Amino acid sequence: MFTEQRALWIYDQYRWLERCLPRRRKALRLPLVVPTATFFPERYTNTHESAEQVFNRVRSLMGMGAWDCAFVQKGGEKRQLTRALQESGVLGEIPTPGEPAGTFSVRERVTITYAPHLLADPLILVAVVAHELSHYLLATAAEKPACSKEDMEPLTDLTAVFEGFGLFSCYAAFQFKQWTDVGTQGWSVSRLGYMTEAEFAFAIGVFCVRNEIDHALAAKYLKPNPRQVFLDALDYVDDLETNRKTIDPPNATTWVRIVGVPPGEAPAEIREEWLGLALPLAFGRSGACQLNVQGILSRTGNPEPQMGYVVLVEDAIDALEEKSPKAAAWWRSNTPQLVSRGRTFLFQEAVCELIGPKL
Repeated sequence: MFTEQRALWIYDQYRWLERCLPRRRKALRLPLVVPTATFFPERYTNTHESAEQVFNRVRSLMGMGAWDCAFVQKGGEKRQLTRALQESGVLGEIPTPGEPAGTFSVRERVTITYAPHLLADPLILVAVVAHELSHYLLATAAEKPACSKEDMEPLTDLTAVFEGFGLFSCYAAFQFKQWTDVGTQGWSVSRLGYMTEAEFAFAIGVFCVRNEIDHALAAKYLKPNPRQVFLDALDYVDDLETNRKTIDPPNATTWVRIVGVPPGEAPAEIREEWLGLALPLAFGRSGACQLNVQGILSRTGNPEPQMGYVVLVEDAIDALEEKSPKAAAWWRSNTPQLVSRGRTFLFQEAVCELIGPKL
């Protein structure tokens, strides 16, 4: 049952995602991804090759196109129950408990798998891919998630909504199909995701309000039941926004200027190129913090606590490239593990000058 307590949980966790996930550097407002050729121009053919195209398109839309990740199809198997129903006069399909549509794992390499039956419905495939990539994205969060262990998977679902894929997640949350033919009746029920259909619809409402998306665009793609929840959510979220304006900090980014040569393992001539650059702090931070750090090249020894300012690697190197393409190229070549994974630099407090927020 969808309750007001759950609605507030979704809203508060959504605001946590805004604060703690890597920002999209060139888009203050995120687009609502819809199942059209604008977002998915490739022709879909129910093959693994098409699934890989979907995977690459989704991670590109999530700003993760350069992140190292393998995409693998799981071994397919026919469910015994489905076969038994097909052999009788009633066709049907029931999802097997504990059989995930996709998985996320980290061993030698981040790997995402998907079940072969997802090839039959590219909309559900998109939802599964967005969910699994959201695990990867949450691993880069600036803070430990502010929720219980039991709510980590729902938070991952919400992350997919936050990234613009809520319509796909809501579609996949509940599917019921039935048909009648000569001598047979057919039906299938499927449920995917850890949030309910109503919770996804409410979360899409939060997304549309926070990103100033025309509600008619989302409503067009929602089924009747979630559509009503979504429309009701818009006024509720608007009221929340109004009531919390006096509590929430202003939507501004704090910047620092590099006034000294940062210490570190990079060559001196590379580190000197940071001088004079103005860099935005990551994840809504407004000041210095203490973090445990290691050598950026050696990555050996025990991490040591240092005070400094946290800046997204991608933001820092983009700014550096405008001043010194050679220095930016050095970082991309010698520290690919940082550049490709949404990671952060810590610039020591002693070499930085806080220059305040920019609205």
